Amino acid sequence: KHFLFLFLLPCFCFALDKATIALVFDGKSWEENFFVSLVKEEIVDLLQHEFDVEFVSFIDDWSSRESAALLKEAMSDPQVNVVIPMGILASAAAVDQTELSKPVVLAYDIRLFLDSPYATTAHLPKNLIYFKGKSDFLGDLRLFDEVTHARKIAVIGDNSLLGMEAFPNIQRLI
Repeated sequence: KHFLFLFLLPCFCFALDKATIALVFDGKSWEENFFVSLVKEEIVDLLQHEFDVEFVSFIDDWSSRESAALLKEAMSDPQVNVVIPMGILASAAAVDQTELSKPVVLAYDIRLFLDSPYATTAHLPKNLIYFKGKSDFLGDLRLFDEVTHARKIAVIGDNSLLGMEAFPNIQRLI
């Protein structure tokens, strides 16, 4: 329910009794985070009838260079079947790759890593599994108006707002 991306976890021919999942963290503080515990539980629940699940951790030093190196190290590990970057830096390193040798499942909405919410995902590497959450900015504004009855609302954004299909309606509302 909370982690829709995990339903996309590839169940590609694990001809094994064990699935090894590499978690690539941005710094040591992430490793035993509550969110990480939930992700691990969901993966185990999802795969429990098929495989014994083992997690291996790759922990960087909060640098982009280290994140990219650890991502490559996790993908080159012959024991690893799937890689999940758990931090923003590690996720950005995965999105920036031209080729991913193993399935990489992003734990974040792909729109965080695109130039604009309307950018195409055609340039993303093969084997990158991601989700794109639904955005209903106009609906959110209407609800805000219903609840607050605000006289004026200021919206701060970039030029990508102008490309929204609902932008004329948003202008009328604000």
